[in-house]
Amino acid sequence: MKKEKRIHGDGSEATVKNQTESLAGQPARRAAGAGKWEFNPQEYKIVSLRECVPLKEKCLCDSPESAWAYWQLNIATMPIYNPEVECLVVILLDTRRRAKGHALIGIGTINAVLFQPREVFRAAVIGAASEIVLMHNHPSGDTSPSQGDLDGTATAEKAAKIMGIGLLDHIIVGAQGYTSLWKDGFIRYENKGGGGRVVKSPVKLPRAERDLAQAEKGGGR
Repeated sequence: MKKEKRIHGDGSEATVKNQTESLAGQPARRAAGAGKWEFNPQEYKIVSLRECVPLKEKCLCDSPESAWAYWQLNIATMPIYNPEVECLVVILLDTRRRAKGHALIGIGTINAVLFQPREVFRAAVIGAASEIVLMHNHPSGDTSPSQGDLDGTATAEKAAKIMGIGLLDHIIVGAQGYTSLWKDGFIRYENKGGGGRVVKSPVKLPRAERDLAQAEKGGGR
């Protein structure tokens, strides 16, 4: 932070200049009265960072397999992606379930990534997405969902219904494969996909049966 010579006896001008330089992207202007400043609102827009590799079949991302292919082509190759920690990504889909792009929502630790629906759906709203696919990796390679994964998915599913943006799937990625929470019955979603066909989610298991199935799979990450 740049140091400025104090002009006023109370040091107000030096303090304001330092604060102004530390607030990136917030233009400040001098208001009436010494040492008083105002911050102006700004107009925002979504900015494309780079072009991604298109999928086959007109960029359709309407199945766990196509989302996995998108991850390998475009997410695993991001300069900021770190396979040693959990990274959460949202894929934005249009009304025909074609991938419009993706946004990195959060970078966590070796066994957790925290997120709130506001982060997920902020990207979806700005990107004018009709539906989304959540994806995150498990550095251990084990794609079994943790209880935190299931709880976070349930919260996102509730928010999706309120927002009117479909949560198509939440996919956990490992070294050699993936687990689809939609296929495993943790997400119940039905809607018309690409080509106007109706894609039905599997029957959602009662919680006790899901817990038993999770225990049989090993449960951990």
